[in-house]
Amino acid sequence: DTTYLVYVYPVRKSGSFEAVGPNSSDRLLASTLPKKITSVKMRPGKGVNIGNSTMYFSWGGSNAADGYEYQIYGYNNKKLLSKTTSSNSLRLTSSKLKSQFVKIKVRAYFKMGKTKKVGAWSDWVWVAKGPAKTNAKLVGRYASEGFRLSWSKVKGANTYDVYVSRSARSGYKKVATVKGTNCTVTKFKGASITLGDYYYYIVAKKKVGKKIIKSDYVYDGFTIH
Repeated sequence: DTTYLVYVYPVRKSGSFEAVGPNSSDRLLASTLPKKITSVKMRPGKGVNIGNSTMYFSWGGSNAADGYEYQIYGYNNKKLLSKTTSSNSLRLTSSKLKSQFVKIKVRAYFKMGKTKKVGAWSDWVWVAKGPAKTNAKLVGRYASEGFRLSWSKVKGANTYDVYVSRSARSGYKKVATVKGTNCTVTKFKGASITLGDYYYYIVAKKKVGKKIIKSDYVYDGFTIH
């Protein structure tokens, strides 16, 4: 994972004397292939809406890299995107990324003349944006009857965690884990629902092997009058 700038000189010796000519054009060589890329991450969008079809990625760079190749597959293991980038950070906006779990892998490459050398692929990394749309409404006429939350499906999700708070940026408690895309909340912190402001967010979860992958999420809220 190191590059060297190499110069070549013509040399002629005569007795104790040495004649050296001008150097050749420089060539950029790599001592080894670029290292395996690690730490591929999606920039956290937790609580912030940065667009359901926009994702930001970054990873540990390679000293020997002229650029990087990346591949992204969907929840159903179908290839969505396969391109190159010159930077170890990436901003992608594509409808193909919307409302589903996706996995990404990255590898570095360098060019020596017309030859392209590639390093090892990174491990697959699964990520997802949270539900694109959410909605909240009272179940009946009175606050004490509770409210119903619903949200759009995130493809590939096995379950969803529902978090609720009375404050916009703190105090969230998980109130349910469900397989569907709706949930009725009748109590919060052991007490019946009352008039006032409530805030919530939804986390989609997918089981990959023995790991549970969690999506990003966006804060939302509503007022019970």
